Amino acid sequence: MRAFILKYLRDRFGIQKKIFSDYSFIVRGEKIWIAFKDVLEKDLEGLNIEAIGLLFGRYFEKQKRFKPTTNALQIFGRYATKNIVELDEKEKDMYIKGYDLEKKLNLEEGYVIVKFKNDVLGCGLYREGKIKNQIPKARKII
Repeated sequence: MRAFILKYLRDRFGIQKKIFSDYSFIVRGEKIWIAFKDVLEKDLEGLNIEAIGLLFGRYFEKQKRFKPTTNALQIFGRYATKNIVELDEKEKDMYIKGYDLEKKLNLEEGYVIVKFKNDVLGCGLYREGKIKNQIPKARKII
């Protein structure tokens, strides 16, 4: 799974695999977590741990599709070199409120990194001239 994720991130966003050299991916069902390798080497016996690391994304087996989380893109999106959507002030305000955006772009259809200036807002799904909002409901500003 590690090879698949690293290839996806390189092909989709231009994020090089060396960025993840200090990290391990943990797969639990469709959920994929990321944690520092050295954390996984610690003796954690006796601790009541619900999860280790950050939820990095989900892999949908039937569609052979990976969807990165907002958190993952906010942390690692700064290393991306492609499939990035830059929003203006008005678009940013609409996006963080949860609206989809109509925007014709010269990008591959699929997941994109949505940015405003230097800030990664999260993930969007670009298809047919629209960016479908992928920001979790709890993070939207009403």
